[in-house]
Amino acid sequence: MAKSFTIDEDGRQVNYIVSDDMANLFGDGFGPALIGFSNTKLTVFQQPISSDVNAMQRDIVATVTIPTVALVELGSHVKRVLQANREQLSADMDNHLRKLLDEA
Repeated sequence: MAKSFTIDEDGRQVNYIVSDDMANLFGDGFGPALIGFSNTKLTVFQQPISSDVNAMQRDIVATVTIPTVALVELGSHVKRVLQANREQLSADMDNHLRKLLDEA
């Protein structure tokens, strides 16, 4: 049976329904992207562990197409959440993530 939850978004109650057959993907990062005015296509990759330090392989496991404005909203949301918890997270953040937050 599908599960649901409700979140207040800008004063409106938005009901989210989670399908029983929802895909749950794991990725190590984002690969090549096509960012257009109306839509963005992101690839998600997994990176196998390799003993060869001179070669790298990234297996694309999914492609997600979303409105570009949704991608911008996601970036803004991630930044807000991380900045709100910056003190708590700072001990665990690596230098790369700190640099990204400072540049934003």
